[in-house]
Amino acid sequence: MPQSRKTSELLLDLKAKEELSVVRGLGSLAFVRAQGRTLEERSQEKVLAQLWVIRGELESIQSPEQFDQRHHAWVENALQVLRTNRNNQLAYGQGQKTINVFLKFYVDWASRPTSDAAARLRPWLHCPLDRVVMEALRSHDTEPWRGRICVGSHVNPLTVSHARSRRAGARFSDWSVPGDQVSAGMVGVGA
Repeated sequence: MPQSRKTSELLLDLKAKEELSVVRGLGSLAFVRAQGRTLEERSQEKVLAQLWVIRGELESIQSPEQFDQRHHAWVENALQVLRTNRNNQLAYGQGQKTINVFLKFYVDWASRPTSDAAARLRPWLHCPLDRVVMEALRSHDTEPWRGRICVGSHVNPLTVSHARSRRAGARFSDWSVPGDQVSAGMVGVGA
């Protein structure tokens, strides 16, 4: 009988740590896939800590505008906390990529934090922007990506504008959202 009690305690302990394990597992996958080799040594723990905080905020987000505001704050936080492996500040696109890949895994694929929250959040997720996506948007040659465009995930024009403006050194008050940007998501691009 003592063995079964230990087993039940072990199962309770595993259940209590499930969410942390899911976040750390999917977060590590997102980190390695998105940019693990480009960030400074020991960045993974900083990223995982940030993703744990993001996970805690997801259920309270009730609108696309609120999601976009939180997303911008998450990226700005990443820019403050992380450095490249050459000790440079991250570009906006670098700051958003691991976050967006994680959200794709966590919300879209794993339907977390709850299935209801995932269903609400899924249409607001941002496409992970990378060099390939940015070049397509810069050239306005989005036709090759039409087969990957999916309602329910999007390239947020504001995120594209943030990435472009930060590269050019513009201030937030200078940002504009171009009307001709892609508004449906490129699922699978760069992620």
